[in-house]
Amino acid sequence: MGGQVILMIATSLDGYIADSAGGVAWLEPFDSEEVGMAAFLAVVDVVVLGRRTYDQLRAMDEPWPYAGKRVEVLTRRPLDDSPPPGVRATGDVQATVRQARQAGRTVWICGGRSVIAPLLAAGLIDEVELYTVPVILGRGIPLWEPGAQRYRWNLLSVEGFRNGLVRSCYQPRNEEQTGFC
Repeated sequence: MGGQVILMIATSLDGYIADSAGGVAWLEPFDSEEVGMAAFLAVVDVVVLGRRTYDQLRAMDEPWPYAGKRVEVLTRRPLDDSPPPGVRATGDVQATVRQARQAGRTVWICGGRSVIAPLLAAGLIDEVELYTVPVILGRGIPLWEPGAQRYRWNLLSVEGFRNGLVRSCYQPRNEEQTGFC
């Protein structure tokens, strides 16, 4: 049986995943156990992220958040001298995700656009779990590539949280509705 590939990501009300400097500190006031991140991570086998996201995580003065998980970093450059256990670089995100899916793994596409766009184009995203954060940034890095191809999705669920976040879950149109949401 194949695995599942989930894009779980947060955006501002105006559709940005990072501010104009690439920062995500604006998300910190909305970090809450209420949204179920621990439960989600418990079912994730593989985390896929872009190089900028990896570098941001490494620069934080906190423990590696994905200890015990396989982490694939989309990059053509070598990683730092001592990446955390289970972390490796990949130059072909589509092949990496296909292999994990075929092996029955649950894959979390953590971001950013350089990771999302090729997976979306190849039809390799089974579910989008979108957290809308009640902040307007005005500018920044948008979730979707400008001029991206049109895709249609079915809404599975919508949930609001006390802190103002809204989680919307979608699957590609005509897919069986058996997601994490």
